Amino acid sequence: MSLRLDLEDKDFRKTKKFTWLSSNSESIIRDAKIVEFDHLINKEKVEENDDFDALVNRDSIVETRIFASSAVNQLNPGDCLQFLRKGNYRMDASGVFFYIPDGSSKN
Repeated sequence: MSLRLDLEDKDFRKTKKFTWLSSNSESIIRDAKIVEFDHLINKEKVEENDDFDALVNRDSIVETRIFASSAVNQLNPGDCLQFLRKGNYRMDASGVFFYIPDGSSKN
């Protein structure tokens, strides 16, 4: 991965964030997957004459590969945690982390 410092960019809301993870012998980094769900219908109010197939959001599941501290290996299915700058997630039995909506808009 490579990063570039841009001191001129002052729009921090759209800036990609990252967090350093140590790779020393005591702290192993592991791959993980987080899953987020978007709205199934892409219109706020469905009208009687609307073409339902055109309203379905076919890309409503977003899967992202992340790097996590090996401490996540100690979690049990159903445990919740917060990934910094991402949100709260619940781990399922296969070790995948699913986003827990907090009611705020992602716009």
